[in-house]
Amino acid sequence: MSATMQAVAARPMIVARNLRRVFQAGHSYSLNRRRVVAVDDASFDVGEATTFGIVGESGSGKSTTARMLCKLERIDGGSISVDGRDVAAIRGHAELLAFRRTMQMVFQDPHAALNPHWRVGDLVGEGLRVHGLCPPREREDRVVELLERCGLGAEALRRYPHEFSGGQRQRICIARALAVEPKILVLDEPVSALDVSIQAQILILLQDLQRRFGMTYVLISHNLAVVEHMCDHIAVMRAGRIVEAGRSEDVIHRPQHDYTVELLRSTPVIAF
Repeated sequence: MSATMQAVAARPMIVARNLRRVFQAGHSYSLNRRRVVAVDDASFDVGEATTFGIVGESGSGKSTTARMLCKLERIDGGSISVDGRDVAAIRGHAELLAFRRTMQMVFQDPHAALNPHWRVGDLVGEGLRVHGLCPPREREDRVVELLERCGLGAEALRRYPHEFSGGQRQRICIARALAVEPKILVLDEPVSALDVSIQAQILILLQDLQRRFGMTYVLISHNLAVVEHMCDHIAVMRAGRIVEAGRSEDVIHRPQHDYTVELLRSTPVIAF
C-alpha cells in the first residue's frame, strides 16, 4: 500500500512523490551481495508552517527518507520538490548553498553532530560565515542572540561541546541550524538520545521557535507520543513503505492499519 499525504491546507513546502532508495548489503567484493529497499514508493506533502511526522520502528526507512529530503542521501526513484525547487536538479556549490539555507537538519545524537575540537561560538557561527549573513565584527553578537533564543547564554561561546549536557548540546545544534534562517527544519529523532526529563523541554523549545518564525518541520520519530504532541499530519512507515497517513488526531485515535495499532500499544507516555 502506498499512502499519499495530499490533504494539506497550507501551501506545500515539500512535495515528495514515489521515493525509492536501494542499498547493496554485504562487502563490495562479495558475490552474495543483496539489494535492500530502504524506501519504497513513499509519497507525501508537507504544508508551510506545519509539522509533519514520519514514525516507525528502527529500520523502517524514516531516517533514510529524512536524509533524502536534505540531499544527504541519493534518490534512486521518484522526486522531491522543496519550496518549489527540484532537489535532484540542484547542481554546483552555489545552488547547494542556497538549498542549505532553505532546509537544515537536526540530528539524533547531539554529541556526534558537534565537532569536539571547535568552541560553541565557532560551531554556531560557521553558517553565518559560510553564507556571508553578517559582517565578522557582528558575528559574535548574532551567535549570542541565537544561543539565548535556544535557552543558553553568552558564557557558552568559548566552551567546548563536551562541557555541556545532552540537552544543552541539542540546543546548540538547534541554534546552529537556525543561524542560516531556514524555512524548514528536518528533525531526525531530536530527543531520543536525551533523558526523559529533558525531552519535553526540547520539544517545547521547538514549538516556541515554530510559532515565532513560522518554520516548517519534518519530525522523524519512533515515538507516537512525541509525534502526537508535535505534529499536524503523520505518515507511518514500515519496511520502507508508508502504510498509513493522515491528520495526527485521526492516525492516533482512529488507526486503520494493524502496524499503527501495535506502535500505539508500545508507546510510552511523555508528560508535557
